[in-house]
Order: sequence, then C-alpha cells, then structure tokens
Amino acid sequence: MKTPISRYCYLGIDDGYFDIYTAKRKNRKVYTVLVGVLWVKNKLLNIYIEYVEVDGLDATLKAFKIIDRVLGGIQRLNAVFLDGVTYAGFNIVDPYRLWILTDTPIIVIFRHRLDLDRVEKALRNHFVDADFRYRIIRSVYSRARELTSNKGTLLYTAIGLNTEKAEKMILENQTVFPEPIPLKLADLIASALGRKYMVVR
Repeated sequence: MKTPISRYCYLGIDDGYFDIYTAKRKNRKVYTVLVGVLWVKNKLLNIYIEYVEVDGLDATLKAFKIIDRVLGGIQRLNAVFLDGVTYAGFNIVDPYRLWILTDTPIIVIFRHRLDLDRVEKALRNHFVDADFRYRIIRSVYSRARELTSNKGTLLYTAIGLNTEKAEKMILENQTVFPEPIPLKLADLIASALGRKYMVVR
C-alpha cells in the first residue's frame, strides 16, 4: 500500500563525478552514479542510486527507474527537478519522455546559460547520433525562462505544469542556493559518491 505524502514532496536528480581521462580511453566504459533525493516537508526522506554510462544513452531510463521506485512507495510527487538534460558527460535525459512515462511534472534547472552552437559542435565532433542528442538539448533549453530571487538567478524549463506553479515550486524549495534544495542535495551526494564509486569496465 502506498504511503500518503503531503503536497510538499519533490525529487531532485543529479549525476556524480567521473574521470574524463579514464572515460576517453578506448574500449573502456565508465559509469558514474545517478542520485535521486526525495524531499518531503523540508526533510530528506530517502536517497536512490542508479549507475549511468558516461556519454551513453541510458540516463533517461535510469532517471525513470528512480522516479518509478519513488512513485511505487508514495501516492504522488509534486515535481522532479533535473540539473539540465546532459548527465555523465553527454548522456541525455529526455524530460518530455519522463513526463509522459510518469505523469509527473518535470522542472529542468539551468544554472548557467548554454552556448548552443558550441554544444552542437562538440556533439558533432564526438557522436554519430549528434542530431538526436542536440535536438533534445535545444528543445528543452529554447523554452527556458529566467527566474531571479534573493538567492540568485537561474533558468528553468517546466514540463507538465504552468509557469506560475513551476516558479512557486522552485522558490519554496530554495534555501541558501538558487537551485532547489532537493537538486542541490542530489548534486552534493552524487559528487561525493561518484569519486569513490565510479566504475570502469
């Protein structure tokens, strides 16, 4: 039986550290952690961990697995916060697909502006499927809006909810950082775990 959760229920998902030099070696696959932080009524309720391949294409699936595990134990999530759409290098999380699969609003946070021309050039230099990866990045980022508070300025793209609700959710989850606290905690935890639990195969 699912546990009823208050309306203050959010999930932040971020990736961990990886050694770029190891990742570039031929015939080696590198994996880092993908961490989900469940934040309920201003408290960290649970942490979820998956592994994602550096520069792979499994980030959407692994993010879905985390969200699905969360939804398997509670009635609903108000929203999922993502740190951009590129994880573990240029592995891509497709927030539109996550929204469709989970029926949960997705808020993509961009702490810095992207130079889409440079992103596209980098992708075309390294990936045969550059068009696919770039299309998702451009689609999400081109819809980004700027939000400024006393904590700072960020860009965000809301999927599955309107601007007013998305900004309210971001603001009520800010503490001392511009990014929402579930996402900030996911970043800190993933960064620490990634240094110890990076996998090379």
